[in-house]
Amino acid sequence: MPYPEACRAVDVRLTKALYASAQFGATAACLYGPATCAFAPLLGIEIAAFMMTAVRKRWVTSSAYHGVYASALLANYALAAALSVRALAAGRTWPLSFLLATNLAQRLRGRGVPPAWAWVAAVGATEAARAVAPPLARRAGADAWLAVGARALAAPLALRLAWWIHANARMLAWTLGWPTPRSTPALFASLHPIFSKSGRYAM
Repeated sequence: MPYPEACRAVDVRLTKALYASAQFGATAACLYGPATCAFAPLLGIEIAAFMMTAVRKRWVTSSAYHGVYASALLANYALAAALSVRALAAGRTWPLSFLLATNLAQRLRGRGVPPAWAWVAAVGATEAARAVAPPLARRAGADAWLAVGARALAAPLALRLAWWIHANARMLAWTLGWPTPRSTPALFASLHPIFSKSGRYAM
């Protein structure tokens, strides 16, 4: 898919990272989230196909494609954030598995691990944590603390996700040439574990 002519190479790499990050999140949502999270990525998939057709037929520009597609992804981020915070506030712990698997897979990919092996390792580690944590908590007599801990994480998670969505929205605006602070690419890269330590996009 073409990018606007004004885009620099770094803008293209960062925008691709936004899209790749969404793919990691969609995969983890299907594995660990409720049914709503599993079907929500269809919005981005269907819009991407429609907008690519529209670009090929020259109904819209490539800027319009990226704007509409990225907005659909951001809507999914907002939905995932709302469902995660609501679940944690109710004492449910599936958002912890979702976030652990997503971040592990992205960090491994950022270090050059092939995508399939990154997911095998991430899911394996997440499943191990899910299998070990509850029995240990029950044995220690702290089973109730799992729910208490989940509720305590709801507020900081909401702030973290809000800041992360803000960074994605700024990166989208930067790519489309809208007025944004010059620190936007650095902020975006710092919040996305898919980047290697050298700041190089690893996909």
